[in-house]
Amino acid sequence: VDVRVPEGLRSRTRDGYFAPDPPPIRPTFEFTIQDSARNYMDVTAADLEVLEDDVPQQIDTFQEAVDPVSMVLTLDSSGSMKRATEVVKATAREFVLAVRPEDNLAFITFADEPRFEHVLSTNRKWSLDAINKYTANGGTALYDALYNSLMHLKGVKGRRAIVLLSDGRDEDNPGKGPGSKHVLHDVLKLQREVGATVYAVGLGDNVDREVMEQLADQSGGQTYYAADASALAEQFHRIVEDLRRRYVLSYSSTNRSADGNWRRVEIRPHESGLVVSGPTGYFPPEK
Repeated sequence: VDVRVPEGLRSRTRDGYFAPDPPPIRPTFEFTIQDSARNYMDVTAADLEVLEDDVPQQIDTFQEAVDPVSMVLTLDSSGSMKRATEVVKATAREFVLAVRPEDNLAFITFADEPRFEHVLSTNRKWSLDAINKYTANGGTALYDALYNSLMHLKGVKGRRAIVLLSDGRDEDNPGKGPGSKHVLHDVLKLQREVGATVYAVGLGDNVDREVMEQLADQSGGQTYYAADASALAEQFHRIVEDLRRRYVLSYSSTNRSADGNWRRVEIRPHESGLVVSGPTGYFPPEK
């Protein structure tokens, strides 16, 4: 440190100081681990390694994910869902009743535009009443619905998830143009910021599988496909099971720079043949 004083005066001071270390950056990741047959596996921290931008990290905490989940049920209500309406309603009711009482649930339907049926709540009557009123008509504003679902979870602490059901692609009612004001890039970018896990269920043969798999893979969620509505109950049951078979780990990053830039993270099992489904990275704080 250089201290300058007026001519003729003399100062006495230390020649410098030690600046405090920046606070640690401690990302947290929620994930599942399965074998090649998609059976859930029991593991410990010793069974895994974590790499951040290819640099090994030391796991600080590791446990089963048991905290309450805040989730948005996001249901396609476009005209193409008319034939499946009654099965969708029955399946959605089963899912709502299977969600743990302590979990918060919001409900969005989407056709020509997204519609909030209700905000996050543990009041299951709100969800069941909204399901009873479910009708199908119009286009498929898929990206706007996902964007709104993510925005509803932004700032919510703890575990967060989106459960999506759609039988089509983002398109208007005539099927000649986009159905949303937002584009896929907007949704993927916001998902990275929010960090919510996306479970995507595709119904039928016209599903945009590439979009659904991008969303699920980036978030550490899962994609499920049902050839017809009769298989929906099984797929929603698998989502409930997945939510109950997840782990949480955290570590203090060896990179303590608060630069706000995306960091790629990979969770690797030591045993070959096992598959980890988890987020692909995180944004550290900007300062």
